[in-house]
Amino acid sequence: MIGCCILSPVDPTLICLRQMALSADHQGIGAGKALLAFAESQATRQGYRMIEMHARKTAVPFYTGCGDLPRGGEFLELGIAHVLMSKHLGKYKIQ
Repeated sequence: MIGCCILSPVDPTLICLRQMALSADHQGIGAGKALLAFAESQATRQGYRMIEMHARKTAVPFYTGCGDLPRGGEFLELGIAHVLMSKHLGKYKIQ
């Protein structure tokens, strides 16, 4: 397995990305961006307008590089520093 993620609906317009992971052998070569783009395309196809995630602090630069924006300060989740991030999807993207 190269990577995985879970999309969990929150309401009819918002979906949450959870548990995104990528094998160490496939990091830094674009596989994570491809996986995230696929997840976003599936969410958009299903009518969701926004995606959000609890990003590990160490992953914030990755998500920022993919167009996600921080939505607040750091918080602890399972003893690990995270940041709430989100992004408008598809035709609903803010230019």
